[in-house]
Amino acid sequence: MPKGFTIEEKRILIEKFKNACSQSWMNFGYKKTSVDILCQEVGIAKGSFYTFFKNKEELFFQVYRDAQDRIFSIFEAILKDNPSKEGLSKALKAVFKEYEKSTFVFDTKNPDYLNFNNKLSLEQRQEIDAQTARLNEEIFSQSFLSLKIDKDLAISVLFATMSTITHKDQLPVDIEQVFDFMIENLVEAIFE
Repeated sequence: MPKGFTIEEKRILIEKFKNACSQSWMNFGYKKTSVDILCQEVGIAKGSFYTFFKNKEELFFQVYRDAQDRIFSIFEAILKDNPSKEGLSKALKAVFKEYEKSTFVFDTKNPDYLNFNNKLSLEQRQEIDAQTARLNEEIFSQSFLSLKIDKDLAISVLFATMSTITHKDQLPVDIEQVFDFMIENLVEAIFE
């Protein structure tokens, strides 16, 4: 029978599980990350895992949503401090760096991500989609920005630019240099 945990111990263990999950997801993928591996990493018995999460998918979902929330918060904070095209460029570059730390959030066509997504409930998938749509809307709802092109085209161009992260190992120069160049030029081309 699993030992009882204090509220503080639970909080610490949940964070440890999230960190272990995120790291393992990045290194090995969703499918190869087992509850056994996570419990070994955190240092508690497998039965105790279920004190904190109903199943593996619940933990992965929380890690995914935390990454989305972190990305959104970074974007908002930078734009709040610098509401301009320059600020937008800076915010998009920061978002890109966060995606680079958590590629599982962006590479949604990857079979490993699809396997994870297929295990989620409809409500969980809708929550992920809503947060993604919220970030897109936040980009284009800034009062200091006016579009020079159609909004759907702008969303598509920025999405295509972000997707370069999945090809970073195939580029002859550093991905951040490529992304910075693209963002600086695209923000000028897309917004007044």
